[in-house]
Amino acid sequence: MSALMNLRYFFHKLSWPIILMSVLLQRSPVVRFLADLQFSLMPRVQHLWTVVAGSVMVGAYNSVTGASGDVVFRANLDTTTVSVGEEFRVVMEIEGNGALVPETWIVDGDLPAGLTSTINVGFGIVTIDGIPTEAGSFPITVQAWEGANKTGDKGADLDFMIRVEAVGPVFTQQPSDQIVSWGESLNLSVAVDALEGTTFQWQRIIGDNDEFQDIEGATDPTLTINSAVTSDSGLYAVVATDAQGSQLSAVAIVAINASPLQAWKESNFDDPFGEDTAFDKDPDEDGLINLVEFTFGLNPNAMQKTQLVETTHETNDGMPYAVYRFPPLTESSIVSVFAEGNSVPNADGWSPLVDGVDGVIIDSTPDGYFIKLPAAPRSFSRIRVVTQ
Repeated sequence: MSALMNLRYFFHKLSWPIILMSVLLQRSPVVRFLADLQFSLMPRVQHLWTVVAGSVMVGAYNSVTGASGDVVFRANLDTTTVSVGEEFRVVMEIEGNGALVPETWIVDGDLPAGLTSTINVGFGIVTIDGIPTEAGSFPITVQAWEGANKTGDKGADLDFMIRVEAVGPVFTQQPSDQIVSWGESLNLSVAVDALEGTTFQWQRIIGDNDEFQDIEGATDPTLTINSAVTSDSGLYAVVATDAQGSQLSAVAIVAINASPLQAWKESNFDDPFGEDTAFDKDPDEDGLINLVEFTFGLNPNAMQKTQLVETTHETNDGMPYAVYRFPPLTESSIVSVFAEGNSVPNADGWSPLVDGVDGVIIDSTPDGYFIKLPAAPRSFSRIRVVTQ
């Protein structure tokens, strides 16, 4: 195998960080844009600037130690232009030999809102990336020193301009994530730099959908949903349009905080806030109020055609028992269920029944809520449902 093939095999086996370190140890200090590198430290984005032929020399280290290097740009900095809302990234690297790799980096200048700079001294990498949210021209200066805390030799400043162009309206206020209590109003608002001549269309993703859908009639800067319900949970955004184009706002996450009873009302009534949904109402006139229907997962709009409780007999440890089986309980923190017993029906004097006391067995399972009483000439059982 030739020396060249050996070298190709060597680099094929190395990861990018290792290749990068091998370069650092073999070159005098050079600052350059890594527009042509896409390795594990640099996820794919929309803007990795195109490499141009040749280099533009803008400065050099003046090292008394004898090690010098040119400050070089490999990308055309006149084209560092991005649109509002479009992903941006530019990366700079120091290449050098060991201790001469600069240990101090400074990114000076006001970055456009939405962009941040990250300095990785260990790899000698500076990254400016993000999604700009404001238009304008932003001068940036990058400086590097040989030693920590701005000590040792200093490289020439790297000056360039980030230009952010407005394509359509520029949002000055984005919709915010919200948690709204069930039945309360949901309000999402945006603002743009020039309201006159701008139109709006709110959109959302709800349920199992994976694409934004227009909300009919939601064409104002503020979206208001009165009496929010669980089906209003989802992802919301607005498209703002003017003569120059359209822009999509940031996405707001909306969650509706509902109790199990509120969700039950929503799924069982056309109007979950109507009078018929009150605890003590019996809209299907089957003798079971809504609170009981909810507790046992029944339909409040369909008359119960069978008795709520089933009675059977069984033997436990040789003792005959009367078994009262109610439907399974709905899991809820807002109601409590208590068993009571009496020897005379429809009379005062009902007393609490406690599991394990006087032979009583009370068991709540997915098959039902069971009250088991030792057999007696006359024995009656009922439940009491109490709201918290």
